[in-house]
Amino acid sequence: FTAYLNVLEQCSFFGENESIEGVGSNSTIAICRGSELIKLLSTEDGLLRRSIFEDNVRDYQGKTAINNEMIQTIKSTPSKFVLYNNGITIVCSELIVNGKRFILKNPQIVNGCQTCNVLYDVSKLQDSNDLLGQVKVILKIIATSNDTLVNNVVRGTNKQNIVQDEAFETIRGFHKNLEEFFISANELYKMPVALYYERRAKQYDNSKIKEIQKVTFSSLIRSFIAIFLSLPHKGVNHPASLLKEFTGKIFIDTQSLLPYYVAPQVNYFIDKVNKTSNILGKSKKYKQHIEYLFVIMANGFIPSINNAKEIDEYCKKIIELVKNESEAICILKKAIQLFSLAQEKWII
Repeated sequence: FTAYLNVLEQCSFFGENESIEGVGSNSTIAICRGSELIKLLSTEDGLLRRSIFEDNVRDYQGKTAINNEMIQTIKSTPSKFVLYNNGITIVCSELIVNGKRFILKNPQIVNGCQTCNVLYDVSKLQDSNDLLGQVKVILKIIATSNDTLVNNVVRGTNKQNIVQDEAFETIRGFHKNLEEFFISANELYKMPVALYYERRAKQYDNSKIKEIQKVTFSSLIRSFIAIFLSLPHKGVNHPASLLKEFTGKIFIDTQSLLPYYVAPQVNYFIDKVNKTSNILGKSKKYKQHIEYLFVIMANGFIPSINNAKEIDEYCKKIIELVKNESEAICILKKAIQLFSLAQEKWII
């Protein structure tokens, strides 16, 4: 979409005859009022424009100590907000500057999600116009269509905060597509329970989606590697170390998305059954091994994840099994028994 913004002051990134490759010449640092920024953050109906944060590594974290402190600053000394706040970073495909009126095409807020959500919350207060009229916010506006540069801006601006490396992975196009795929697959395969890929922390907190329906990056990478790379012993490792070890082997654009959906479905099914019957027993800490055995005993050895046609056919059979709970529980019991037998024969 196209947004219009009136600023108080601006300062170009560039000196005379200077430029940065891939960055529009109008890219700038500016200051605007909080009341003006709300126009960028809100739809015509006054709702928060959540899509503008799609490239942010985290969604709004809610009433944290830091966010509450921002609210108190706005309420008590709004003119000092600009002194305490780092501002926000906006990436857009094009920036048109007409004096102090900016036109931003396809803007994305890649840093400052917490600040923006706090300002939006304040805009719903009774005296919001007066408060936000006194608030000033620093804007860094970068015009570029270079995806690599955008990702580097996201990484660079967020590295000043405590953000895990794996959070930067999930801003890639693969994970955005996977997030959408989960939603369509729930309907396409008519799953008993719909699962949703929560690629950004707390992005579904304001929805009716239950906690058990959320698939985090951590649970996704662990179950996927355990099952579809046939490496269940790796499933207990930290997501960051798994991402580093398997970079270039997983989350590749040419790979089918279906196994990335099926692995969490298997993980959910086993968790659900265990919650009601404690079926895993002493094998609970080896859940990744059970997941792997369950899939193999259900449908034989797993094809290469780089062969989209074969892996899709394989996954569809696993989906049908998970939907047939009685049959799936029977195979799960056999997998647990086999694993217990293997445990007895381990030489330590």
